[in-house]
Amino acid sequence: MLEHIHKHITSELNQNTKTDIIFILTSIFLNLLTLAINAGMVEKSRTDNAQLIVMFIFVALIVVVNIIGDLPDCSRAGKPAPS
Repeated sequence: MLEHIHKHITSELNQNTKTDIIFILTSIFLNLLTLAINAGMVEKSRTDNAQLIVMFIFVALIVVVNIIGDLPDCSRAGKPAPS
């Protein structure tokens, strides 16, 4: 019974680690993509308000993704934190 519980806990930790790695790599890619797009649009955004709005939308998207990344894991709600 203890062996089964140990395997189950280990598999859950591995799955959480994979999910965290995917989220981190996705947010790094999104940050770099937004940086490249905003860098390319910076000159035109000084005269075109539509491009300025797009730049602010990208920045807001990055802020939202970073806030979501800092939220506690809802799948562990009510469970003690792993030590």
